[in-house]
Amino acid sequence: GGAAEAAGGGGGKKGAAGKQTEGWAKDDEVTQCFLTGVKFTLVQRKHHCRYCGQIVCADVSKKTAKVPGRGVSEAVRVCDVCYEQLERGDPVCIAKQVAKLRSESETARQQAAKELANWASMDPQFADKGIVHAFEALRAPELLTELLQTATPDTQAGVAKLLSAMLGYDEYREPLHEERELLDAILALVRSGGTESKVSAMSALASLTASKSGRSEVRRAKGLVIVLDVLLNTSHEPLQEATCLVLANLCEDPTGDWKQLQQNGAVFSVAHMLGSASASLQEAALTLLAMLCSHKECREQAADSGVATSLTPLLGSTKPDVQRAALALAQQLCAFGRAADALLEAGAASPLAAMLLSPGTGSSEVVAAVLECLSRLA
Repeated sequence: GGAAEAAGGGGGKKGAAGKQTEGWAKDDEVTQCFLTGVKFTLVQRKHHCRYCGQIVCADVSKKTAKVPGRGVSEAVRVCDVCYEQLERGDPVCIAKQVAKLRSESETARQQAAKELANWASMDPQFADKGIVHAFEALRAPELLTELLQTATPDTQAGVAKLLSAMLGYDEYREPLHEERELLDAILALVRSGGTESKVSAMSALASLTASKSGRSEVRRAKGLVIVLDVLLNTSHEPLQEATCLVLANLCEDPTGDWKQLQQNGAVFSVAHMLGSASASLQEAALTLLAMLCSHKECREQAADSGVATSLTPLLGSTKPDVQRAALALAQQLCAFGRAADALLEAGAASPLAAMLLSPGTGSSEVVAAVLECLSRLA
């Protein structure tokens, strides 16, 4: 079961067992179990998992399973993590990807982060409790935090994108929250990372702040100041969009966050984003503005910003999500005389009336909101 049985050990030797051992961990480079961290001795022997190729101890490699693509039909020795994955039929080998993340190769790290992020973003199976447990067993939260702190910018961006996808699932939030330095590492990347790293880190914050506990953590870490600084100083649209999402999440709670945004002129910055050609940025900016404009002070700033001119064409948008978000903002602005006058002057009544005639207007709530706006503009 040890190194000798692995057809000459790991390391990708060719020959009789060439394909089977290709990509395996090298026997002479490994001193402790990949899963448990226990040190190998003359008594504690090494065993290769035939699926991930990593070297593990006997305690976590007692099971056998059929491994696809090996060219053999019999069941072979696999580690506990891979056994569970093979039983479920998971599309990605977690241990193999974590091994790449642990490697010294930035290219391998980036490939692994991308592979796992793609899986996490496209397949709800990623949140299976067995997979969550595997990530914990492989000490992935600690590893991802370290990579955010020390890796190259491209690797940092890839890891942050993976974290964004993972934090989109409730099942991962608790184990990731328990890694105390993770939020600090994300915020540090938001503050001083490269542009792509900032976008990925801000997207991770957007996923984190989707939960009330995540929002509380960000506030405790003084994250609002960092995020607000990005909003006021970036012109990069993907970063603007992710930042709007984070701030809209924070504004969901009855705290003074909105006041800090208002006092720093965030309304003017966000209103300017409505002129973008990106529908997703338009929606994110409209959503944040609608939340801010539920407060009188922000409605006044919105009126001063000339937002009515940018908002009016969005009320006639062919993108339903943009149109709904525009309507929500119009509702708030119509409650403020000066803003309502500006909307009327900008011709907002026309696209609002057209919504009533559109077969795609939808719910009675939308109809009621349109009628409310029109009555206030009349």
